[in-house]
Amino acid sequence: MALARARFPDSVAIELFDALHKQDPTLIPNIPRERRLKYEAIWHSSLGQDDLAIHKYREIYNTANVSVPLKYAALAGLVNCYISQERIDESLPLIVDAHLTQPELLLGIPLDKLLSAMRSGDSETREPLLSALLVQIGTGSRSSPRDTEHLSILVDNFLSQHGITRPSQVLGLLAQFSIERLVFFLRFVCTLDVLDHSIEYENMSDLTNERVAICQVLVELDTANASSYSEEIFRLAQEELVQKALRHLDASRVGVNVRGIKDSLDESFRDRYERYSNFSGLTEGLRKGLRLQGISLAKELIFFTDASQVQFVELFNELKKRFLYSNEYGLDSYLSVRIRHGTLSGQIRSQFEREQLITRKSAADGVYDRNAFWSQRVFSSFGPQVEEPALRRLQAFSKKADEIIETVKDRWIQIKGDPNHNEGLFDYDYSEQELRKLWILSLEPPNYDQFIDFLFDKLWSRTEKNLEIIVDKIRNNLKHQLTKALDALAADIFAIDERIRHSQFNDSVNRCRTEIQNELEAIAAWFRVPNADSMNDFTAKLLVETAVATVKKCAPAFGLNPAIEVDDTILFKGGALVALRDIMFILLENVTRHGASSRSECVVAIRLNQDLLTISVGNKLSAGVDLVGLQTRVLPLQDKQHTGSSMSVTRKEGGSGYHKLHKLLRYDLERGENYSVEIEIGVSGWFETRVKMDRTKIVA
Repeated sequence: MALARARFPDSVAIELFDALHKQDPTLIPNIPRERRLKYEAIWHSSLGQDDLAIHKYREIYNTANVSVPLKYAALAGLVNCYISQERIDESLPLIVDAHLTQPELLLGIPLDKLLSAMRSGDSETREPLLSALLVQIGTGSRSSPRDTEHLSILVDNFLSQHGITRPSQVLGLLAQFSIERLVFFLRFVCTLDVLDHSIEYENMSDLTNERVAICQVLVELDTANASSYSEEIFRLAQEELVQKALRHLDASRVGVNVRGIKDSLDESFRDRYERYSNFSGLTEGLRKGLRLQGISLAKELIFFTDASQVQFVELFNELKKRFLYSNEYGLDSYLSVRIRHGTLSGQIRSQFEREQLITRKSAADGVYDRNAFWSQRVFSSFGPQVEEPALRRLQAFSKKADEIIETVKDRWIQIKGDPNHNEGLFDYDYSEQELRKLWILSLEPPNYDQFIDFLFDKLWSRTEKNLEIIVDKIRNNLKHQLTKALDALAADIFAIDERIRHSQFNDSVNRCRTEIQNELEAIAAWFRVPNADSMNDFTAKLLVETAVATVKKCAPAFGLNPAIEVDDTILFKGGALVALRDIMFILLENVTRHGASSRSECVVAIRLNQDLLTISVGNKLSAGVDLVGLQTRVLPLQDKQHTGSSMSVTRKEGGSGYHKLHKLLRYDLERGENYSVEIEIGVSGWFETRVKMDRTKIVA
């Protein structure tokens, strides 16, 4: 120090260093007041005199026109002193107001340290609004997810403290809080993902409506950003339309085209009904006559001797067969299109894929891919003796999860019978006693149409009972199997090296456990008898967005984000939504299996040229696809006669789904033969499917 002083005798910096080193503030040279206060505060803090340091830092911070570096130093010093003295509440308004007025002051401020101290301290008396704002400020700019559950608790505490239940009601609090704080609270804290944790909202629609109401309040409070809030209101309205369409579609997954089956019944069926009706009428008349004479015959005698029962069973079984197995209109066909073909397995699998816990099976050798994500993120850091067995365990887990899903798809969600070893949960086996009861009840309908409606009603009643069993099986058996497999994976991985328990891998497993339970609840809701609620007419853009949302649920890792080219003037009839979405799903699901994952590599277009409606989906195929082999496989699927001769394929899964595409066009959209499917495969690897049809009964 002496040498430095001798070399630089007039150096203020050396004098400052000497004063601080000797812990003597009287030696601080003559420098501007704010700088002197800063060094005095540093000196007091080094001696543990936080109260005196806080006083000095406060003087600096409250001085008008102080330089940014000095104001930053004062703020950092105040926060550290408040943390040291566990006076967290006094630091909250400083951080919040700094963020709202001079956010650059927070660069380098120990917000993590402050958040940790805030969580560990007494939060009962802490102002929940400031706490919520601090949590948002401290975590909102990070790449990792916000703690939305903690934010939700703080929001609820703030609202209940002031006697309101929803954020949109804060206008009555303007006299108590600054507009700037309330705007930040409403804009950045009270978002859908935070409010979703609250029990205040009945459903997603109610939640979305509240966010719209919040934006409307923000338009009034924050006029400078009114256009941003108006855009969010418009976007939320569009998303609500998509969600409404998705709810309608989910309620339509279990279906039977009753009208189609009725129309398919030929004259011979009606003639057999007439013979049954006449025969039953005679026997019933005889019964009435005997009863008038006071003669009572044993019921069993009537059951086994009355030939009308045999005729009834024949009619019932034929209608049941069509109800279940009709390639065009039956239950099994719709289960295949709307549940078994990609949707069920995709939405269960997606929960594991979202957390990178599962990989795909190679088409070449049937071996599951190595998990590169967790290899790089965690396992490789522990050396090959940990990495290799951990990766093998993840491959085994991928296989186990797929086996569970395949059992559900191939055994449970099937019509009970030999192909599924009688494990199908759609059970339509009727006992002798049940058939007798149906026969007696069938004598009441007075004509053919009511008789047919009676049979359908009974088949739907049996379907409803089956669906209750399926829902219970999903909520209990399937949930148990998947969570057990996940728990076994975690236990095995942690057994390889206990340190992994404290890594991001454990966090992913825990999140996945919750996500699986939530997804199974959503899937269980599919299994209900379809209601008669009608869908409003909808735009072409809504159709595409709904289909894309469905595919994203099944394949989130692909990142489907197509360029959408639609005619905004096209309005579809509400009754066409389900079939058109099914068509779009088949086309887009093929993109996720064979396409390149990029917005520029997929284009969806819907156009109307006079009366000709064209739906096209084009995508760049992933590298390595055998174009010649692909042409050989898929080009025949354009041919209506080729697909029409093998309609039973519509009740099976696998492949491109193009047989189902023809079925949907022919029967669900009632196009008959008046449509075309064109497939084009370019030498550059561009794959495009164009579906063309007449607009009649489809376009409003």
